[in-house]
Amino acid sequence: MNLYEVAEKAKKELSGVTGLPTNTVISISEDDAGGWKAEVEMIERRSVPDSADLLGIYEISLDEKGKLLSFRRKRTRKRADTETEEE
Repeated sequence: MNLYEVAEKAKKELSGVTGLPTNTVISISEDDAGGWKAEVEMIERRSVPDSADLLGIYEISLDEKGKLLSFRRKRTRKRADTETEEE
């Protein structure tokens, strides 16, 4: 699978499990087992204005074929928040 295919699969799989719409894929990397790790933003609550939307940032694991193995919500943020988390 190429990165585009992994991103599309990550969005589809996570949205299917959570029932939430996808905002964007933040990151993708291969893991040591030949699968994939990704961070995906999901829209948890829509607001007016949309800058107040609540977004959940999820970390997910996919196998080499793109099957969702696990996910967890790392944090939430408002769409207008532009600070990034330092690691």
